[in-house]
Amino acid sequence: MDIKELEEENQELSLHLADMLEVALLYAGAKKDKIEKVAKLYVDNIDEALKDDESEEMDREDIITVIEFIKGKHPELFN
Repeated sequence: MDIKELEEENQELSLHLADMLEVALLYAGAKKDKIEKVAKLYVDNIDEALKDDESEEMDREDIITVIEFIKGKHPELFN
């Protein structure tokens, strides 16, 4: 695989992960018409939501923690 193919594969995986995040947020109750805003808030609030977490990598529990953090700060974006 050459560099261009790796970059294309990386781009496809990034898009797939963004879709998966939006699906997780929808299942968590995010309003469909606010999903892009909620997804941006997710990314922007990872560090603050996990400030007390000393682990090096994010796991499922950390993802849930970030979603719950956003729901607490922005309940108007959720059903």
